[in-house]
Amino acid sequence: MLVKLLDDLPQTVNKELFRKLLDEYRGIKAAYYAQNYELTLAKAGKFVEITFQLLSDIAFGEIPEKPEFNKICKRLESAPTRSLHESIRILIPRVALTLYTIRSKRGAVHINTEVSPNYIDCTFAMASCNWIVSEFLRLYLTKEQKEVLRIINSISKIHVPIVEEISGELVILNPEMTAKDQILILLLQRCPNPIQRKDFRRWVKGKSIRQINRALSDLENESLVFETQDGVTLTSKGMVEAEKVQIKYYEVQ
Repeated sequence: MLVKLLDDLPQTVNKELFRKLLDEYRGIKAAYYAQNYELTLAKAGKFVEITFQLLSDIAFGEIPEKPEFNKICKRLESAPTRSLHESIRILIPRVALTLYTIRSKRGAVHINTEVSPNYIDCTFAMASCNWIVSEFLRLYLTKEQKEVLRIINSISKIHVPIVEEISGELVILNPEMTAKDQILILLLQRCPNPIQRKDFRRWVKGKSIRQINRALSDLENESLVFETQDGVTLTSKGMVEAEKVQIKYYEVQ
């Protein structure tokens, strides 16, 4: 897990901030691979905010509560070249700022209303976050060069999603998941739309109808889902739990 690498960071890097960055990063990966593009972009905004807090702390010893990205970029560019690495002064801030701009400006007008930019935007966001995390690790990780390279390569490798949507049907790609985990992931994929019980019987893999019904009952007793005549939906508490399931299956080793 990337979190284990915190102990290998020097004192010049705020470990608590870097932990927060990794938390958002894992959430972005989980949302992206579950094809939840709206959540991917939402989390990318927080990722950028923490990135600028981290940059400001490294360069100036300051952690702004609400960082002003453009001002920090200009201040970093004006810093003495010999005191800061070029990636801290120029490269990471510009990549992060571009990511935030795309995340913020989309949605107003689409030239082609039949082609959503969400997938390409989120793919760019995912690649940008991969690069930013990798660059921080390349600069500051106190490990042997070969080990650093292995870690960086593992970050950017392609992952297989745990659920796909094909012609309106949801397909679980990891049937070893528990019935509860499958239900949570399916609901997150369809969120905020409800799912009928009959659909769970088709989509939940390797479980009997009895196991599925028991899992649904347990989830409702835990206030993670709520069922109406329209079907089953996630509660806000259930949304958090479903994201944890995604993170569990997309944790970078």
